[in-house]
Amino acid sequence: MALNNYKPVIGKKLLQNLIVNLYKDSRTIFREYIQNSCDAIYEAVDRKVLGSVDDGHVEVLLFPVQKTIKIVDNGIGIHSKNAVSILTDISKGTKDGISYAGQYGIGRLVGGGYCEQLVFKTTVEGEDVETILAIDIVELKRVLADDSDDRTAEEIMQDICSVTTSPVEELKHGFEVIMNRVNVAQDVLLDEEKVKDYIVNIAPIDYSTPFKQLIVNSIDDEYKVLFDALHHVRVSVNDHTDLKKKYGLAVSNGDEIRKLRFFKIQDKLFGLMAWGWYAVTKFSTQMNNDPIAGIRLRKHNISLDPDILNTKEYFKETRSNLYFYGEVFIQNNLVVPNSSRDGLVDSDESKALKNGFSEYGINILSQVYQR
Repeated sequence: MALNNYKPVIGKKLLQNLIVNLYKDSRTIFREYIQNSCDAIYEAVDRKVLGSVDDGHVEVLLFPVQKTIKIVDNGIGIHSKNAVSILTDISKGTKDGISYAGQYGIGRLVGGGYCEQLVFKTTVEGEDVETILAIDIVELKRVLADDSDDRTAEEIMQDICSVTTSPVEELKHGFEVIMNRVNVAQDVLLDEEKVKDYIVNIAPIDYSTPFKQLIVNSIDDEYKVLFDALHHVRVSVNDHTDLKKKYGLAVSNGDEIRKLRFFKIQDKLFGLMAWGWYAVTKFSTQMNNDPIAGIRLRKHNISLDPDILNTKEYFKETRSNLYFYGEVFIQNNLVVPNSSRDGLVDSDESKALKNGFSEYGINILSQVYQR
């Protein structure tokens, strides 16, 4: 039945779900913002604004005394004529999740759950003005708590957002997220070591030099092509520049990594679903308290929730994955993470990947560490 002249209302509770409702790990906001920054860097390369991904840089800057966080990139940026609509429209993402990691158009808002003011600054190559959009999170929370305030989500966004422009002294391009007055209860977000440890596990960064040599010593031409195609973006946290993944020449229980073993997840209908590697060691003990233990599922080289593969769906025992170091890189474009990246959007392709890894995990990996 047609709606005729009725205009559906988007209630204000949507904003609570997108901005105020918090992740189980508040550091997840860094994953969302780094993902957006990486997409902006990839687009800058595609448009010839950057020469290569190696020229891209994401800086995470923590200011504990001022209770401020900044995430800055030199990606494509947003043109001033489009900035307001792109930054304030909700779930109107233009990405498809194929060429770029983002797709839902909601990730930029997540920092609002952890601060009193969320600010975005952006400019593009050749433009001499910077657009600055500020969101008053204190006012948003007041509105959400007022049951008598029946304004729509769109009306509230208009009232809590302010936009200004500022001339830039030298031409640049990029995007900056600023979280002002971070909640005292979220001091973990301002803890440099904890933030760094989180980022090195999830970001699409490169491997350390010793581990890259281990890759060279273990890999054949078939997998070298796949490894060379991985994007690695330079990420820093304060003075810790060019962070690397934590994999080294041994695992946390002291076992030496003898070599890396590579594998593919294939499907008769859909072809190559994913490929990956795992470290071959003595597998003497599982590594329960090791933050990098387990074979991690990644899309666009960004980690999904680390616990996704730690289930009996993929191994004979839940604990089995904790004997391994490893990564699985999703290759099929139609296998898409859900908005919280703690699972996959249901599709025939996602089921094929799950079935393929389950068969490999139960029949191969579950046997490896018991030998």
